Amino acid sequence: MKMIAANSRVILGLSFLLLCLFTLWIYWPGQSGPALLDDRVVLGPLSELEQSPSLAWDFVFRDTSGLLGRSVSMATFVAEKVLLGDDIAISKTLNIVLHIANGGLLFWLLTLIFSGVGERRATSLALVLTAIWLLSPLFVSSVLYAVQRMAMLSSTFMLAACICYALWRRRLAAGEYRGGYLVALGLCVALGLLAKENTIVVVPVILLLEAFWYQFRDEQGRLMPRLRLVVWGLIVVGGVGLLVALAVLYQDLAAAFARRAYTMEERVITQLSILWDYVGQLIWPDVLRMGIYHDDYPVSHSLAEPTARSALIAWLAVLACVAVASRWPWGRRFALGPLWFLAGHSIEASVFSLELYFEHRNYFPAIGLLISLGVLLSVLLRRWPQLHKPLLAWSGVICLWLALLTASQVQLWSSRPLLTFAHYNGHPRSYRATSDMALLMASAGDMALARQYSLEAFKAAPHERSSDLAIRNLTLYCIVDQAAPGEMIAQLGLEHPQRPFRSPASLLDLARLVQEGECPTFNAIALADRMWQIFGMENAVATAHYSLFYGLATLENTLQRYEHALFYNQRYLRLRPGNVDGLLMQLHFGTALQDAEHRQAALDALLRMQADGTLSVAQRQTLALYMEK
Repeated sequence: MKMIAANSRVILGLSFLLLCLFTLWIYWPGQSGPALLDDRVVLGPLSELEQSPSLAWDFVFRDTSGLLGRSVSMATFVAEKVLLGDDIAISKTLNIVLHIANGGLLFWLLTLIFSGVGERRATSLALVLTAIWLLSPLFVSSVLYAVQRMAMLSSTFMLAACICYALWRRRLAAGEYRGGYLVALGLCVALGLLAKENTIVVVPVILLLEAFWYQFRDEQGRLMPRLRLVVWGLIVVGGVGLLVALAVLYQDLAAAFARRAYTMEERVITQLSILWDYVGQLIWPDVLRMGIYHDDYPVSHSLAEPTARSALIAWLAVLACVAVASRWPWGRRFALGPLWFLAGHSIEASVFSLELYFEHRNYFPAIGLLISLGVLLSVLLRRWPQLHKPLLAWSGVICLWLALLTASQVQLWSSRPLLTFAHYNGHPRSYRATSDMALLMASAGDMALARQYSLEAFKAAPHERSSDLAIRNLTLYCIVDQAAPGEMIAQLGLEHPQRPFRSPASLLDLARLVQEGECPTFNAIALADRMWQIFGMENAVATAHYSLFYGLATLENTLQRYEHALFYNQRYLRLRPGNVDGLLMQLHFGTALQDAEHRQAALDALLRMQADGTLSVAQRQTLALYMEK
């Protein structure tokens, strides 16, 4: 019997190794894919490390991606750039390896929790569930969107925290108390919070794991009343605390949605449907809709709408089933799944001013649904052992089907044109997808099609105004390095003269292209003159987001029109007083113009900040250059 058990472990170990290699093979083509959206914003500046390694401290500890800085995630990106080179393919390759490593942690966790409740086939069951998770096409956008390493690392630490609890719980059930596991659990949570803030959801998940999975029982099935009191006490106190915090912060939370196309209440109502959409994509993937663009998802404005009402009723039915199932031990374990899923989404699917829909938000919560599937399989095999081989065969078929879907998605992610076409085909009403199509057509030199897609993007974005459309079209002319029609520039700002631009993004992109010398034929001076008429002349009344003034200052700096650049920068600083980048720009423009007043004012403010220790290494280095002049 011991030899049979040993052989079984060897077979399962080899099977897991083959699963890892198979996953690597499926994902490998994706490492050649492009940088996307936040990849350029977050990772692009890291290229400076090649010339200035001393900036590493700034990138790690002065990151503003989240509330706590996400220094652990940034440390991995910085180490990667310093040790392995500045190539997006390296970032994607490391993400693929991290995904497989997370699969190893999940395999360990599932083995621990199923064996902890007496499941004889815990290891083989964990292998099947891990294979489904590793090969799910829903996670392609998490793995191959480089910057989502933050979400993946957060899940790494959450899985590690759950493993620490399972190990501690196993010892406690045997009558031993191992506090070291709880210390390790706390360390995992702390590191996870510095990878991404939503790690905090692992705390209620662990409490639910005890209440619904282990059920406060020791190895002999005896109740541990002290543990039950502590866990239920934390659940009640945490729930009441969240309700009180919501009541106190309600106005501030609602005000944060001022720049969104939906209110806080509309977001919460819409999430009821989105969560069901996530479940559907996990159970029966619709790969045509998968990707990073879901800005076309319809907003539900009230619970009176059929979609929102049906979603609410369905979730209430799930909670009712959880209550009924909780009458039996294995029913409670099955109920853990949907509760884990909902707890995992409790941050990003709630009252915070985030975008509505992202696939990577399921990376950790989806584990809960797999646990429910595992419970169902366990119950079936306990009652009808003869189903073992048929279920194993069908599990293999499902994993192969998922692998084929994932492989098709990976192929799309390996090529910018393929991914752009896929996003547009799946979301033809998406502002971002149609904007990308416009840029792709411009890169191919087809301005007619580029402008057609740009117009589609304008129609898909109710927040845009005609001047926003014109700036995007001017960016397309810059990409093909052509002079833009004069009438297009002349019409800027004629509509809504008080606030002609709603979005500064296109102007910032255009200013960057001009600054980098990507379009020498483009009539940038004519554009700058027209923008000066709108925003800079004495009778100008137009206002804009502060980023637009920063972009205009950058554009004028590239054209070496420093008086105009200084004017725009002053408007920027009025909207963002004390901003270090703005003060450094004022120092630059004041020096270029030999304007002692503006130069000295900026210098004094920056020196005070340096004395207070608020300047980064890069900012101190820049300031030192001007101190020498």
